[in-house]
Amino acid sequence: MALFIAIVPTQLSAQASTTIAATGTIGVYAIVCDGPCPVTPTTTPPVLTASFGPTPQPVFTLTGRTFPTSTVTLLENGRILATTTPLSNGLFQFSVQNTSSRIAHYGLQAEDSSGVRTRVLNTTVSLGNYLETFLDVGYLPSTMQTSHENIRPNELLVMSGKAAPLSYVEIFEHYSSSTVMTVGSGKNGAWATSLNASLLGAGVKKFSAVLKYKGSTAVSHPVVVVVGERSKRSSLQSCAQLPDLNNDCKISLADFSILSFWLSKRSFPGEVDINEDGKIDLRDFSILAYYWTGK
Repeated sequence: MALFIAIVPTQLSAQASTTIAATGTIGVYAIVCDGPCPVTPTTTPPVLTASFGPTPQPVFTLTGRTFPTSTVTLLENGRILATTTPLSNGLFQFSVQNTSSRIAHYGLQAEDSSGVRTRVLNTTVSLGNYLETFLDVGYLPSTMQTSHENIRPNELLVMSGKAAPLSYVEIFEHYSSSTVMTVGSGKNGAWATSLNASLLGAGVKKFSAVLKYKGSTAVSHPVVVVVGERSKRSSLQSCAQLPDLNNDCKISLADFSILSFWLSKRSFPGEVDINEDGKIDLRDFSILAYYWTGK
């Protein structure tokens, strides 16, 4: 008679001419044989397998800055994915899981309590093969309003808006390609400035508020002001802040028809390229649908 010692799982069962005694869940087994023990036990231990749970999903974290009293919306191909409220310093963050593709197209927009929205900031993200991807988009564009749509040369033009707190806003005039002035925003992100319209000269003026952050530039919706013989106050939200292609202060089938005409054409007016990516495609229609009034 011989004694064979083995460490095997407790599910092991005795065969003829073999007696097995077990201790513990996985323990020491004493196998007593009638004659000389074989080199290995006559019973083959079961194969042990391990499970490590579900495969981790990639996480994409996006951060940025805008005015603290806003509601920030995250868009994916024009579709609302999530909303959040910034901290008091204007910082906001989104974490996206289970992304549908390794390359994702996102848009970000802030809206104040009066319903005035910033221009959509678009970004394309390549997620690669990493489990975590981080992107800081910097500043969202500022909002911008003017006191007048039409103004006489001797009147005061007031420009105002909301941007990331304690940031510098450049007032840029498109037709002259010049910066009219620079103004700082307060702790709540609000900014305002004014100038005599006579300094602008007569004619049509097109203004944008420009924010610069670590090499990136965020440009507001343009606002058009006509300096001439007439004087007309602006409404609360300028039509220039909408993707209003026929300038009727509505987003309707007329705008849809204009955009459809230029779909997939190689040459088109700059104002119909709503997301300013150099082409007219489904993403422009998605943004148009987001602003839809239908009236």
